[in-house]
Amino acid sequence: MFSILNHITLPLSVALITCSLLLPSPLSYSGSAHAQEQASAADSAVMKVTLLGTGSPLLSMERFGPATLVQAGSEQLLFDAGRGAALRLNQLSIMPGEIDKLFLTHLHSDHTIGIPDVWLTGSLPNK
Repeated sequence: MFSILNHITLPLSVALITCSLLLPSPLSYSGSAHAQEQASAADSAVMKVTLLGTGSPLLSMERFGPATLVQAGSEQLLFDAGRGAALRLNQLSIMPGEIDKLFLTHLHSDHTIGIPDVWLTGSLPNK
C-alpha cells in the first residue's frame, strides 16, 4: 500500500497511475511540420474513461458491479471486473478478448466476481 500524506491509503498501482496522469506531456510544439506530427500523436494519445458499473455487492439491475474501461490510444484497459462487466463491454461493441490489461483496485468480491466471465468470454470468436 502507498500512503499519501498519511491520510489516504491507496494500492501502489492506483497511486502510480494517478501520479503518471499528473505528469506533464513530453510533447513539444515547435515548428509547423513538427507541430502537426506532434498534434497527430497527441490525438492518438487521447484517453476516454467509461464507467461500466458503479454498484455495490448488493444485486441491482440499475447499477452493475464496479468496472471502469479506460481507452488510451490503442489500448483498452479494464479496472476491476464487477458483476456484469462482460455484458457492459458487449453493450459498447467491445468483446472482452479485446481488453489489453485488467487491473484490480482491491480484492473485494464485488470487484473480482466478473473476472471468469471476462476471461472465458474473451476467448470466444467475435461476431
